[in-house]
Amino acid sequence: MTETKEMPRRTYVKYLAAVVAGAVVGVAGYAGYESTVPKPTVTETVTQTVTGTPTPTPTPTPGWAGITLVSVTQTGPFIAGPLFEHGPEWGAMTGAKIQVVEVPWSDLYAKIMTALTTGTKAFDILVHGGQNSPDYSPYTVELTSRIKDPKTDPWWDDIMPGSRERISGWAGKYWCLPLDGDHHMTYYNKLAMENPDHRDKFKKQFGYELPAPPKGKPLFRTFTWEEWRDMAKLFNNWDWAGDGKKHYGVMECCARGTQAHWWMYDHTAPYMVLPGGPDKYHGVLYFDYDTMDSLMGTPGAIEGVKLAAEMPKYGPPGMLSYSVGEVRSGMVHGEAAIAIDWPDIGVMSIDPKLSTIVGQCGFGQLPGAAKVYDREKGDWVSVTWAPDEKDHTGAQINQWPINNGTGWAFHIVKTAKSVEAAYDFGRFLCSPPVSLRDVVRGSTGFNPYRFSHFAPENMRAWTGAGFTEDDAKAYQEEILKDFGKVDPVTKKGAAIPDLKLPGTAQYNEVLDLHYTSAVSGAESPEDACAAIAKEWDAITDRLGRDTQTKAYHEMLATLA
Repeated sequence: MTETKEMPRRTYVKYLAAVVAGAVVGVAGYAGYESTVPKPTVTETVTQTVTGTPTPTPTPTPGWAGITLVSVTQTGPFIAGPLFEHGPEWGAMTGAKIQVVEVPWSDLYAKIMTALTTGTKAFDILVHGGQNSPDYSPYTVELTSRIKDPKTDPWWDDIMPGSRERISGWAGKYWCLPLDGDHHMTYYNKLAMENPDHRDKFKKQFGYELPAPPKGKPLFRTFTWEEWRDMAKLFNNWDWAGDGKKHYGVMECCARGTQAHWWMYDHTAPYMVLPGGPDKYHGVLYFDYDTMDSLMGTPGAIEGVKLAAEMPKYGPPGMLSYSVGEVRSGMVHGEAAIAIDWPDIGVMSIDPKLSTIVGQCGFGQLPGAAKVYDREKGDWVSVTWAPDEKDHTGAQINQWPINNGTGWAFHIVKTAKSVEAAYDFGRFLCSPPVSLRDVVRGSTGFNPYRFSHFAPENMRAWTGAGFTEDDAKAYQEEILKDFGKVDPVTKKGAAIPDLKLPGTAQYNEVLDLHYTSAVSGAESPEDACAAIAKEWDAITDRLGRDTQTKAYHEMLATLA
């Protein structure tokens, strides 16, 4: 997931040509391969043993020759870049062409909806977030029958359930093909965290051991937002890298219109969500399960925003204007000790064309909280359900993975020049070998979402891209930990689904406005959260409270 646009398309194409050729299975292996290799046996758990999967053969159809399918997505090189790369590959085998239209992230949803609702037939393919399926579904092709057809199955069982169901599923049907597996995770610079002097300095200042691990153990322990703040504070505004330059504590996305709203969910969820449910008081982040009233004005939300508003003090000058792209670029250029992002920083960090910290990036889960606001009791409660996750005081930590952004997806417009050709291109893009080529590279914006992406025999793709085997395993372990975490009460997947309702973009626009205002200090956390709650309730009433309640229940019931 990304919206940065730092690399021109021409540079991107040249860059792709230089990618290590042996990293993955090449497109040349497609012809005749699919029919000769059986599908892998997989089960719906991220702890399974995964195996490699066969390469698809795009269907050569004479009727497609000369057809040009128009795909719209965000301005590249990220996300758009793979379309420019793989479109000609697919076209060489089918006779059709792919034209890519690029639109800035902040305008993409509006541009798509205008085209759909006015019937301009401007686009055949939409490459955008799966969370928008409820709004797009009246205008896009339902894909359930094609996905279930053995002849056109997109290796469905190889896609991890959290991505497969939450990206593609809506109202009991499938509407798009996953291209990405989205969630937020944390990163740290080993130069900052592994230095014994720095670790001593942290303990002297804060009275406890640095949460980041010592050398040789590349994963954070579970930690709280308060501990995250302490790390940011210690490493801010001094030369901890030893290169004669000032470096900073933390990097987070803070600018309006650049996806900052997903950071609010990160900061607030552990103070708001109790295990169990979903019901009125458990397992819910966004709305009351029974009344559909917004929960964004509750004490838990306010507490999270208060901590978020402290972060700019410990980041680089100008962090309030940082988009996702600046967070990534800054982290992989060694400017900050810690950062939060989708899995992109991990694959960017090992690419010397993008990074100056190759081999120096460690990984972790999102921070949690040692207290949660219990709306049923009307008071804060201590965490008693996470004995294996504790802060430096020994207090248990409430920590939740979140499917931030759901994931980039491939939607087909009903008026497409050829629905079958469009589906075949989407199936090609999300196929195991093509998607593996994309998820191991920091230049694409696509993150792992298939079991086969983690298969031991595919380790050569990760090491070929620049990871050491140990770092690749640590990176994969952190991703699988998020996808595989279990709710201690329900024993089901714990990852909180991204908001996916009719009007999702409207809700997030309001959240984005007031969250970035609170982080900048223009609004108090209390006022910002109250405004979000009020405006969310107005959107719900406008769209129909009963309709939205039903949709919310369906969203929460989606397989984690």
